[in-house]
Amino acid sequence: MEGISYQWYEVADNREEVAGTAIEGATEQSYTISYQKDTSKTYYYYCVATVSGVEGRSNTIEIKVTISENPSQEYTVTIMGENVTHTFSKTKYKAGETVSFTLAAKKGYEITSVKKDEEELNKGADGTYSFKMPGKDVTITVSTQKSTGDFDAIIQ
Repeated sequence: MEGISYQWYEVADNREEVAGTAIEGATEQSYTISYQKDTSKTYYYYCVATVSGVEGRSNTIEIKVTISENPSQEYTVTIMGENVTHTFSKTKYKAGETVSFTLAAKKGYEITSVKKDEEELNKGADGTYSFKMPGKDVTITVSTQKSTGDFDAIIQ
């Protein structure tokens, strides 16, 4: 409609009394949401339309953003920890691929925990750790402690 100006806003929650932040360039009757990386967050938007100096604010709408991972994007797995060695079949993985790896504590140490971004991983029956690769780089944190039961015995 001619003579109407629009401005879209993003706001922290859906309460009508909360003022939002104007979205640069979002000045059309409709607004297409640009790529948002954080899929754990809920986004709220509203529009202010102005006709001959009189403003009218739309209701705030709630948008839950779901991102489809780029199928060709590859992500890395980084192992953090001392006194441990690791083996991977490859160094880069696509989202949804199964990542499998083995860990071995250096002599005199034992592995006490293995975490993927704070989520505990358990060793499988075949001795490997595995998980589905998310659409982001992953850090595996391995904790070790000195062994208490491994001794070299000399028999004469």
